Amino acid sequence: MAKKYTKTEEKPLSEVIGNRKNYYQTKIAEAFETVYKSKDFEYIGQFEKIVSKLTARALKGNLEGIIKESKRGRPRKIKEIDKRPRLTSYQYAKSRDEGMTNEEIKNKFRMDSPYHLSGFSRKYNKNLKERKKDDTRPKLTSKKYAKAKDDGMTNKEIKNKFRIDSARQLGGFAYQYLKKRKK
Repeated sequence: MAKKYTKTEEKPLSEVIGNRKNYYQTKIAEAFETVYKSKDFEYIGQFEKIVSKLTARALKGNLEGIIKESKRGRPRKIKEIDKRPRLTSYQYAKSRDEGMTNEEIKNKFRMDSPYHLSGFSRKYNKNLKERKKDDTRPKLTSKKYAKAKDDGMTNKEIKNKFRIDSARQLGGFAYQYLKKRKK
């Protein structure tokens, strides 16, 4: 038996898109009806969360983050976009001044390349040497810290008044001071 071929007319693009839109609107409406009929708040909450994520991405024009086709043609989930702030030289210097280690900085900021950290570190150390040369404040010692605390100074005031080699040094002196006061 031979197949019978009929000539089909091509529909305008607007009509094709309109038909697809109507089809998916009815599918979504059916899904909403099914979910809300269940009267299960946890299930409803999960469904609403999924729909809100999908609509937010659609409005932003960023649907690639949800599904990407693999080489086999099956959809696969891909990683979410990294929302951490990008690491800059200024952010690196500020973080190091606050006492953060390189590992903590790696966790807090995103980097385009792992080599950025070494470049920022080199620049920071070079600038640190220059800053130390220009710093005329007296160097903080354990005795000076204890005297300043006894005079009623806060750690911030002590930081401003004395030169500190590392941010952790202040914490060490604070620990020693509290340990001596308990005795």
